[in-house]
Amino acid sequence: MSVRIGGLVAAALVILGSFLPWATLDAFGAHETVNGMDGDGVITLLVGIAMAALFAIGKRGTLTAAAVVSLVAAGIGAFELVDVQSVIDEFGFLVSGGPGVGLFLIVAGGIAGLVLGVLGQRRADTAPGVAAGYAAPWGQAPVVQTPQWGQAPQPQSAGQTQWGPAPQGQAPAWGQAQAAAPQPVPQVAPQPQSAGQPPAGTPAGWLADPYRQAQLRYWDGTRWTEHTHNQPQG
Repeated sequence: MSVRIGGLVAAALVILGSFLPWATLDAFGAHETVNGMDGDGVITLLVGIAMAALFAIGKRGTLTAAAVVSLVAAGIGAFELVDVQSVIDEFGFLVSGGPGVGLFLIVAGGIAGLVLGVLGQRRADTAPGVAAGYAAPWGQAPVVQTPQWGQAPQPQSAGQTQWGPAPQGQAPAWGQAQAAAPQPVPQVAPQPQSAGQPPAGTPAGWLADPYRQAQLRYWDGTRWTEHTHNQPQG
């Protein structure tokens, strides 16, 4: 349950308790019920409405005010509880009864509102990413922008490192990779294919070119090489 919803429930208890009985008295065979509206129930009703409004807003400042108002509600309820009990004790055996359910609801709602208001304020103060002097509304996380995949972070102020290639004629800034100059690819002479292999055991020497690219091609004993030779015409 969030602080806002819990605070609204606590305020509802205070408002409901303002209309319910605050005391029940039995004297000389007569039974009497004293409701909240017969006394200070109007005050607790206004306090409960104020609690509901402050918790509904749910910001850091209003949560602090909600905690204070809840403390007032709990104080009024506790004072009325003691007062009713003292009246009953004063008359002794002549009067019996006790505090009504309305007072217990007011005290419970006031204490719950106090705890929830303090807890909500602490959470708002310690929320990550909230600038000093400002708190995001309760239940809303601060928006943190992150760079998309494949995009470098953009500098936020002057003097920060920029990413990307350095201009020509200038040394790259810190964090920039120097583009490597293209290296020449070595050219490898094509190796003659293994077609026209001479008989096994043929010693190395100049033999007739099986590829007909020249008159002679050098056989190194295991394979044909790229060396060719044409005999001069007599």
